[in-house]
Amino acid sequence: MLQAFLMFNDYLRFVKEAGNHSLRLVCLLGVFFISAFSAYGQAFPGQLISRWKPGTQPETLKERNPYLFVSLRWADKDAGLLHSAWDTTRYSAEQAMAAMRRMYGCEAVQQVHSVHRRREANDPLAGSQGYLSRIQARDAWNFGTGGVTAMGDTVVVAVVDDGVDTLHPDLLPNMWVNRGEIPHNGLDDDGNGYTDDVRGWNGGDSNNRTFTVQSMDAHGTAISGIIGARGNNNTGIAGVNWQVKIMPVLCYASSGSGSDIGVVRSLLYVYRMKKLYLSSMGTKGANVVAVNTSVGIDRATPQDAPLWCALYDSLGSVGIMSAAATSNTNINVATEGDIPSTCPARSMLVVSSTDINDQRVSCGFSDSLVDLAAPGENALSAELVSRPGTNGPYKAVSGTSFAAPQVAGALALLTSQSCKVYLGLLKSKPDSAIQLMTGWIMQGTDKLNSLTGKTKSGGRLNINKAWLQMDAWCKNNDIPYAVTEVNPRLCQVFPNPAAAGSNLKVSALNNGISKVSIYSVSGQLLAVESVSAQNGTGFLSLPALQPGLLILQIEDGDSIRRVKLYTF
Repeated sequence: MLQAFLMFNDYLRFVKEAGNHSLRLVCLLGVFFISAFSAYGQAFPGQLISRWKPGTQPETLKERNPYLFVSLRWADKDAGLLHSAWDTTRYSAEQAMAAMRRMYGCEAVQQVHSVHRRREANDPLAGSQGYLSRIQARDAWNFGTGGVTAMGDTVVVAVVDDGVDTLHPDLLPNMWVNRGEIPHNGLDDDGNGYTDDVRGWNGGDSNNRTFTVQSMDAHGTAISGIIGARGNNNTGIAGVNWQVKIMPVLCYASSGSGSDIGVVRSLLYVYRMKKLYLSSMGTKGANVVAVNTSVGIDRATPQDAPLWCALYDSLGSVGIMSAAATSNTNINVATEGDIPSTCPARSMLVVSSTDINDQRVSCGFSDSLVDLAAPGENALSAELVSRPGTNGPYKAVSGTSFAAPQVAGALALLTSQSCKVYLGLLKSKPDSAIQLMTGWIMQGTDKLNSLTGKTKSGGRLNINKAWLQMDAWCKNNDIPYAVTEVNPRLCQVFPNPAAAGSNLKVSALNNGISKVSIYSVSGQLLAVESVSAQNGTGFLSLPALQPGLLILQIEDGDSIRRVKLYTF
């Protein structure tokens, strides 16, 4: 059934504009698909969440259909999301949804399901962060440790989970703050539709409480520590990013229960904040580049949760990539189902888990839907400050929940280190840019026998190899970026600075004819020359060009090298 869904994905996925938010959501037509699985995440009895055309009046719907709408209220009015309950003595879930789909204005409907944290029980482990070495994060730090892009945009990662301990000494310096909001004044100062969202948003209760309190289990705190515990500060641990901004988005209600309404509202908040950032030219909102979702619905398929799945596409449409934890149950998610693993979103990477010895642990698998793995077993991360162990507020955690944030952290780290051409593409053509980034991650994986046939890539995350993939692309597509990466000992030009007509000496060449392309710093091709080398040295007469900084691209055999040349 899932294969049929994927084959007809283009047919089913109609793009809808949701008011002023341009929210793209799936519209399921009639009852074309009947779920082949009944054992997905537990549904809340008698509850539905549905999307309606603008202008829908809940009071009218309830008045005309008193048994189909026993209770009815907006889950998110701007997005047209209604949360309703039906009379379970008169209708089954299938009958209620079928009746609603036949009504004018209904674009999508699904049951409300319970969602579960993607985590397994574990014992505290005193030790180092071996997973950082296994994914070669430490090697990637030689090129950058995160924080700000080449365009000057602060990198933000949204963590859709149970909140974050904002007082944790390793997390506090990297916590995102909405500078457009005045704390605790009861007003929506930045006009984003959310009141007092200084530290993110609570989609579970639709309020601004996003911090983890003592009664909660620190799931989101541990995830945040893996993504961005402050590095090189002589305190605790280091995240994949030393500097990054973590946006906590709490998807669980204060009662402790979790539902996909909270997840949908949380993802809507992230989407709107990035869209606001783009429309305001960075003066409002947040530059969210990645979102981590380590929550899910066991044994569910996209037709069970179309609103959730479609939001990953909405995030991708504004340049947000997603890292999602697959199930901790040892099942083939392609045949038995899992949300979000089975969501057909091009902007999402689905992550399973390995141990420190690169052996796959018991968790969801699929060679078509699970993209890669990361070492999420016994990963040392942050714990609540109120619950310190022998090593302070840190503990070892296990599960796919803690593999996924390594990938989310990698997406953020690589974006912060990327070239301006890629960053421009991420804004102008986000789908193309995201496919490049996810491709670099996938191509850079370390292939493992334990993952053969269990993931699409057959490999485990390697951030350094992914960086090399990105670096090669940027060198071929962004001339100024390439120059900054050149080791001058590999190719030198004398004199430098030089005057027009100067006879330039170029060293460190292969013998023979090399092509020399001369570019302006903006990348405009100004001239093409050739140089003949003997004993590794050649000479080139500099043509008359405008004074300033030039870039010489030297195609020498199979290599392409670039050096700066100043002219006067």
